Amino acid sequence: MTTARQKAASCPSLPLEVWIHVLEHYDDLNHLWSTCRHVSAGWKLYIEQIFAQRHLQGTKIVYQLEKNNLGGKSRRPEMHMTFSHFSPDDKTLAHFKAEVHEGSKSSVIRSLTTKTVWERWVDQVRSSRPENPRYTIQIERMVNDTELPRVMVNLGAREISFDWRGMFQAFFREEERFRVLCEREIENCTLQPENGNLRGLFSEVPQETIFRSQRRELQKRIRRERLKEHYEGDEEMTWALNALDIITNDTTSRSMQQTLEDDVPGARIGERFHDWCHLPQSLYMDEWSSFNWVERHAFQLAVEREKSKKTEFEKRMYTSRVTRASSRRSAGSQTAQE
Repeated sequence: MTTARQKAASCPSLPLEVWIHVLEHYDDLNHLWSTCRHVSAGWKLYIEQIFAQRHLQGTKIVYQLEKNNLGGKSRRPEMHMTFSHFSPDDKTLAHFKAEVHEGSKSSVIRSLTTKTVWERWVDQVRSSRPENPRYTIQIERMVNDTELPRVMVNLGAREISFDWRGMFQAFFREEERFRVLCEREIENCTLQPENGNLRGLFSEVPQETIFRSQRRELQKRIRRERLKEHYEGDEEMTWALNALDIITNDTTSRSMQQTLEDDVPGARIGERFHDWCHLPQSLYMDEWSSFNWVERHAFQLAVEREKSKKTEFEKRMYTSRVTRASSRRSAGSQTAQE
């Protein structure tokens, strides 16, 4: 008896050119990098080549030129960086250059030529910390502030360079973690007796529209896991991150300092981490600031996308009206000739 596995094995494989064409036009970048890239050594090579040739070109890095953003519209300019070239030796580093649009009226571009702005940008790059990166990365419609491995700044060339494979790996690792957590939330919700049989309903709803109120909480979990991994072995930062979890989960009306002293081990007077009680509060402010930057960038991206859709729709409507008018004129001309 022939099994399904044997039948599949007997089927002819697709030519390499076809697979490359399929991978080039696959639009789920997270699945492409996080899953498909691990199918084989050949696929890894092809997919990394696709990201280098296609998706790195559309990647944007935006540096914030203010120290913190606790809400509201920023009054300081931003530094937009876009892909310029690869390192000439082995192409392991990608160089991103400041994006300058001549004649722009925005405060961002008006300030690009001033010495103060460039010095502030260099300072932001060099003083960037994992808990407060002060930049956002945009890949297609996704925005995050994950690591830029081996980042270096060149003020003279007004560019930065970094390990582009490591950048994609850090970015899509968190995208994949977020996808998995969303699926778990959906699974938990559909299994609740009071919700009835909602599995079919949730399976048809786009992920980005589900759990809007929980989205930031899931992202906080992922972000704190990132920091705990980075600061593994650093006792003070590990304690501060665990304390941050306790503080933000507190549902009472106590102040942050009171919660620290009452509920966090090691925070009381005379205990080991009492002198480090400022760290959880600093991490809280950095987290809030970083989320505001990421969400503001994502919002601006959504607004630009809607404007683009509207413009494209208006173009199609105009073309349609012109075509109909031309058809009517042609029909009228033919009738007159007859």
